[in-house]
Amino acid sequence: MSEKRPLVVTRSLLRGSIARASADSLSMVLGAVSGIVSARMLGPSGKGTLASLSFLIAALAQLCSVGLGDAAIVLVGKGVSSLERALSATVAILPVLAITACCLTLSAAALQFYDGSGRSRTLILVAGVSAPLSLFVSVLTYFLKAQNRIGAASAVLLLNSALSTIGLTFFLALISRSVAGGLLGSALASALTLVIVISLLTRGGLRISGSFDRTYIRPALRVGGAMQFSYVLTNLAARLDLLFVLALLGADAAGQYSVALTLAGLVVLLPFGISYSSFPRLAYSSDGEARILAARICRLAVAASLLSAVVIAILTPTAIYGLFGSSYSPAIAPTLILIAAGVGTSFQWVLARAAASRGDTRLLVRSFAGSLVVMSVLDFLLIPHFDLVGAAVSALCGSLVGAGICLWFKSSVVPKGLGLGVFPRTADFWYLLALPFHFLQPLLREKHFRSQP
Repeated sequence: MSEKRPLVVTRSLLRGSIARASADSLSMVLGAVSGIVSARMLGPSGKGTLASLSFLIAALAQLCSVGLGDAAIVLVGKGVSSLERALSATVAILPVLAITACCLTLSAAALQFYDGSGRSRTLILVAGVSAPLSLFVSVLTYFLKAQNRIGAASAVLLLNSALSTIGLTFFLALISRSVAGGLLGSALASALTLVIVISLLTRGGLRISGSFDRTYIRPALRVGGAMQFSYVLTNLAARLDLLFVLALLGADAAGQYSVALTLAGLVVLLPFGISYSSFPRLAYSSDGEARILAARICRLAVAASLLSAVVIAILTPTAIYGLFGSSYSPAIAPTLILIAAGVGTSFQWVLARAAASRGDTRLLVRSFAGSLVVMSVLDFLLIPHFDLVGAAVSALCGSLVGAGICLWFKSSVVPKGLGLGVFPRTADFWYLLALPFHFLQPLLREKHFRSQP
């Protein structure tokens, strides 16, 4: 098979990638607004508690989803199930998973945040309600992706972020200047988003009704469970160091480090958008086409992360002083280090997830387990001596180890004998830089014709 066809496919799916990355970017902007509001109104200590608890809720909701959304895409792509059957079987088991998420969140939040006061009890209860809502939204949104409705799925992500920002700002500013108030605003946003996701799926021809199907659930749990375990490792590798900072340096330092993680996270927006948009395409492609497409996607993703890293590194000092204030200045150095880590994570995520789209989750597990172990060990060694910089260096080392594991096992994803062909070429950078003009060209041409007499 020639490489020409996958290149055309990549150009078309980049529209979905840009839609996803745009939604992610705007969500990050909204998240920054939420971060500024919470930082100003709660202070570094309250900001650190809110960020840590939000991470805990997201991680446990993700864990309890057991990868059923991704499993649906993989199994439908392999012809094992229809999309309607996958949705029905998934909806039937979701209540059990939601109760599990609620119980785990209540237990974990109580261990970390309960101090015997009524305020801490309220905080823990709100967290327990938030996790199931987050789980429902996350799993059902995957069925929009399974229909290749990447734009709709991206819009849901953006809407959820917008509603969360509005809810958090409203509750903090007008009702309760407390961490529980911020969480309650986010929980209500998830509830509204869930209603909208259900409406979109119904309009797309899918019925939201549950029917337990053991013959589907068994392979779905096997594929999705392995995939979800790898995603939990991914999430932990990305954010567990925040909890280490909280435990070793206190809430003030955790609030500062959460700002560094947020800004450095901008590096991975477009690479992650490319990965999410290409996942259904890779799952539904033949093996040969998927391998060639995976190599092309990997090169573009790394090129995108490098271009983003340069811009974000230049803007970091101004952004932190201007948006968050001088009390967050210790976040500047770790942000610059975490930006470099984001480039390695982009390579690692895109290549490993391409393998997962074909039902092989081993690369995700191997690479992010390696990242997590290295980062965790180094966190305990470096944070006590180098504070936030030690945490950032640990994350960078973990990212490089994970990227190295992906490079070693890359033959399971891309064509054999490709060598360093997974790394970007000069043409890939020019291709990305020219993309805005490529997509604007039809609009400019239409405007030109309309202006003619």
